[in-house]
Amino acid sequence: MSTKTLIGLGVLAFALLCFLCISFHGPTLFASVNSTAPVAANLAAPNLEARLFDGKVTLSGTLPDQASKDKVLAEAKRLYGDGQFIDNLKVSERTGFPTTTWLPAAVAMLPLAKQASNEGGFAMDGGSVTVRGLVDSDDMKNKLIADATKAATPLSLIDRVVVKGKLTEAQAADFQAQFNQAIAGKIVEFEVGKDVITPKGQEVLDQMTSVFGQIPGIPVEVGGHTDSRGAAKQNLTLSQRRAEACVKYLTEHGVAANRLTAKGYGSTKPVAKEDTPEGLQRNRRTEFTVLKEAK
Repeated sequence: MSTKTLIGLGVLAFALLCFLCISFHGPTLFASVNSTAPVAANLAAPNLEARLFDGKVTLSGTLPDQASKDKVLAEAKRLYGDGQFIDNLKVSERTGFPTTTWLPAAVAMLPLAKQASNEGGFAMDGGSVTVRGLVDSDDMKNKLIADATKAATPLSLIDRVVVKGKLTEAQAADFQAQFNQAIAGKIVEFEVGKDVITPKGQEVLDQMTSVFGQIPGIPVEVGGHTDSRGAAKQNLTLSQRRAEACVKYLTEHGVAANRLTAKGYGSTKPVAKEDTPEGLQRNRRTEFTVLKEAK
């Protein structure tokens, strides 16, 4: 068989192989390129928070597009008035609505931001809405939850509304767990022997500020603790000053002052043996304790 014949047969075989590959794999490749399902699956859920503080509502969160943001802001302006709300909303193309009812539910929830106490409001995240705040009576709570349930449908509703003077054991335990989880493994760091909070310590307190926002109206004790090195009286004084420094920082960053109590314990309540540097550090800590009586 001549060389030209062999080359011709080779070209023919290669063409046949390409045809078979396209025949078997072409449709699958086409589907993967044009299918929007993988893209949709990678989109983050939108979120929207409305929080009342000092008479103004702060709107924060991330929405999929500018049109959605404009719709929320237009309703906020109508409800609250010019200058009576703060716009911290962001837009991200990596965000997508889980259902067509999400944005209407968000707009319908906006009137409820002012029904609870200072620091009250709501937070929407994906398929759920959390309503939080402090109210004066059971009737006020029942109305708020009923209105929120109607506005948020079909999203699921999480009730974190507390009636003044009626903080239940279950609510207190839930709120305490949130503080414990947020502070776990972290230390509010101070300069050595001083009540000056370091930048690292400020970062931890910033994280704790967000927890306060999630459980508005609930009083909390900020407890300062030291290790046992040094004189007991000096440790007690230092722990009190550090607790007060934390309270000052928190109030300057959006936590109502009447919710906070500073208490220094010195070295009277160790949580670890002090035979290692790690043990000493664990005892030099700041604790956040939910007080049972809602103010």
